[in-house]
Amino acid sequence: MLSDHQQNMCFASLLGLAVALAGWQGHRAAAPEQALTGLTGGSYQRQYESTFADALPSRGWSVEAYAALRLALFKEVAEGAVLGRDGWIFTAEEFETPALAEDPVPLLRQARAELAALGVQLVPVILPDKARVHADRLPYRRSAALQNRYAAALDLLRAEGFAALDTRSAMQAHGFLRGDTHWQPEAARAVAEALAQQLGAKPAEDAFVTQSNGQDPFRGDLMVFAETGRFADWVALPLDRITRYETLDKAADATDAMALFADTRVPVALIGTSYSAKADFHFEGFLKSALGQDVLNLAQIGKGPFAPMRDYLTSPELHGSPPDIVIWEIPERYILLQGG
Repeated sequence: MLSDHQQNMCFASLLGLAVALAGWQGHRAAAPEQALTGLTGGSYQRQYESTFADALPSRGWSVEAYAALRLALFKEVAEGAVLGRDGWIFTAEEFETPALAEDPVPLLRQARAELAALGVQLVPVILPDKARVHADRLPYRRSAALQNRYAAALDLLRAEGFAALDTRSAMQAHGFLRGDTHWQPEAARAVAEALAQQLGAKPAEDAFVTQSNGQDPFRGDLMVFAETGRFADWVALPLDRITRYETLDKAADATDAMALFADTRVPVALIGTSYSAKADFHFEGFLKSALGQDVLNLAQIGKGPFAPMRDYLTSPELHGSPPDIVIWEIPERYILLQGG
């Protein structure tokens, strides 16, 4: 009987042979007069990738087969992500400048001025990227500019007169999910507690209580780059597990009868990205517990950190009922530094 390792090797060999033959057939059909020269000139690899799928009976099967072969033999995932060590996946945005990146200084100044006019304190919080926190999982080093970006961003905040919270140490213990662009809930909690300490928050005991509701498998947003379909039983990256949390407002439990007469003003507003918007990571709830105050979560998914702030500055939420504090969560990869 073959061992697991031998079975995997047989699978990879047979799969590789099938896909290679199909790729060769597609390459010859596409450009027969260049087939031999392409092998030595380098064009074969490029044409192979673009034509192999159409040469197989089922395009779906061929795509999944090629993805499985690429993952098993070459330790690569689809374009848009980078496979690191031990099955860790990183978005390609951490190795380049994302389209939504911009110089934050103009909006920092605008937001601070407009919020201050309403008696609101702006608190920007820059989150280190996954490639920084888990640099030991990267397949290769990033550029010097990227390696220095977080420290430079903190210097920028200080130069603009903000108290720059260095969240790297808070996130180091738990960090990010292996197959997702986002942080572990426990990392979100550590940042919330560090922020509360910086702000000097002294929450009333048990005002907001956060409790764990167990763990679940979690399919991260980067797993789509490593899909192997029907070959997943042989070649696949493992799923993360995530702890689910719930935050309870104990004060509200005792005052429900007075709710109609209560001040509906929320003292803290949270602006930012999917790090804050997605309930999976529970940043809003951790902030409530750490600050001992209610939080209005106006973070948005898929727009980066700057568009949500621009939206908020003209929103009825701000002008109708200004909070005391606006926390602005900004992932570092969206920060475009001068000369960067």
